[in-house]
Amino acid sequence: MIHNKKYSAKKFRVLDEYIDLILMGLKKSTIRYGIVLVKDKFVPIESNKREIIVKISKIDYSKSFDDLDEKDAINDGFKSLSELRAKIKTFYPNISTNDPITIINFEMVG
Repeated sequence: MIHNKKYSAKKFRVLDEYIDLILMGLKKSTIRYGIVLVKDKFVPIESNKREIIVKISKIDYSKSFDDLDEKDAINDGFKSLSELRAKIKTFYPNISTNDPITIINFEMVG
């Protein structure tokens, strides 16, 4: 069953360790469940400890959870697709193979 979750985001919350991966250039995207509309070109990414500003470079609405591939995993800071899928399921335990996801690619500012 396809989940029709659609929402706007003005900022993204991430785990503390993801901020470090972004700053090291190892995490260049965030993958979110549903259709995420991002209107601003510059968006805060925040954790419990800090906030950084990134520039949105591309938003991909074309994939479902099942369509994710190794490249998506690497861009999102993971070592493998299986690691990425397992982590996504911890955030979204009811996600199914055909559910839409949004891949938000970004670049560091400054």
